[in-house]
Amino acid sequence: MVNSSINNLLNPEIIAEKGEKIYQEKLKDILEKGHKGEFVAIEVESERYFLGRTPEEALGIAKKEFSDRIFHLIRIGYSGIYEIIDFTKVKKDGVDINEILKRL
Repeated sequence: MVNSSINNLLNPEIIAEKGEKIYQEKLKDILEKGHKGEFVAIEVESERYFLGRTPEEALGIAKKEFSDRIFHLIRIGYSGIYEIIDFTKVKKDGVDINEILKRL
């Protein structure tokens, strides 16, 4: 059972499903009132969330609390237009995530 739980924390599809459910059921109404256009990184096991003006800011704050976790990232007030991105590769390859988001 423990291995299954650990595998779920590493499975991007499961994280996306859980993160979207948490956002829709618990966070959307709260966050869209005052944070539209900002980003929220959701840690799906604890259901804690972290806000930032950019994806990097939200994920940076989240990583300080949960350095070994993968997060579900949402731009508040916008439809789900993101695909799962490995942010470690984005940084390593020198790609600016803000440039990717501008193209969407």
